[in-house]
Amino acid sequence: MDKEDKDEGCSDGEFLIPGPVMPDGTAQLLRHHPDHSLSIDYVKPVEEGEDISGERVFRLVEREDGPGYRQEVLYDGSKGGRPAMVNSPKFRSGWDAVFGKKGASAPN
Repeated sequence: MDKEDKDEGCSDGEFLIPGPVMPDGTAQLLRHHPDHSLSIDYVKPVEEGEDISGERVFRLVEREDGPGYRQEVLYDGSKGGRPAMVNSPKFRSGWDAVFGKKGASAPN
C-alpha cells in the first residue's frame, strides 16, 4: 500500500475498537497492530482488591488522529521482574542475629 493509497483512519500505529460487553463485564476489543494485522482481545474492569500480578492495567483514551482508542498503560505486571534478593550479606547477618549461626546450639 503506497503512502498515497493509505486509509485515512489508519496511522500505522496500534489502536483499539471496543466491541460488545458481556453480562459479567468482560468486553471484546478489536486490536489493530502497527503491521495492519488484527486480533481480538478480551478485557474486564479491575475490581478493588483484585490481584493484578502478571496483568496489564490500562485505560482507553480517544485517538485524535482517527477512529477508536489508544491504550494508556497504568501498570504493566506482564513484564515481570527479578525476584527479591533474600540471600544478601545483610540478610544473612540479620538471620544469624535472630536464629543464630548455622550449626550453633540453640539457646536454652
